[in-house]
Amino acid sequence: MWKDSVVKFHQIKQENAIKKFVDRLNSKEFVNPQTRVDIFTTMKEEQQKLYNQRLSLVEQLNETHPKFLTKELVSNISD
Repeated sequence: MWKDSVVKFHQIKQENAIKKFVDRLNSKEFVNPQTRVDIFTTMKEEQQKLYNQRLSLVEQLNETHPKFLTKELVSNISD
């Protein structure tokens, strides 16, 4: 009986260690640390800014009559 108790104690101890390990692996420390969140937020903001600039350029070009489309106009719009 004592031996069974010792075996059961070690089994509980192992299960607890495994649970702590898995919980830590699933925590923000590894899954989505704040530095990664900050990097992705910055990247998203930069991509949104570039997307908005491109969309603005396309809208300006779309509103311009084709006979007025020149290299100078396109260059000025893109700058």
